[in-house]
Amino acid sequence: SLSGPLANITLPLAMVITVGALAHFAPEKWYDWSLTAYARAPFYAQAVVLALLVLGLQSVVQFGAAPFIYTRF
Repeated sequence: SLSGPLANITLPLAMVITVGALAHFAPEKWYDWSLTAYARAPFYAQAVVLALLVLGLQSVVQFGAAPFIYTRF
């Protein structure tokens, strides 16, 4: 039926999944441009980009233990 609970899908996670899916359809020259721009950037700019990536990932991560679903049948 393709329906199911969406309680585990938060808005930030849905946005990450959407951006990742849309990135598959981006032109290859966008990837080449971003790779070149990152490689040419000074180390402190690269550090800022990586720090923002870490902060973004931390906002998407689920904290705490997930319930063990196999005992809920």
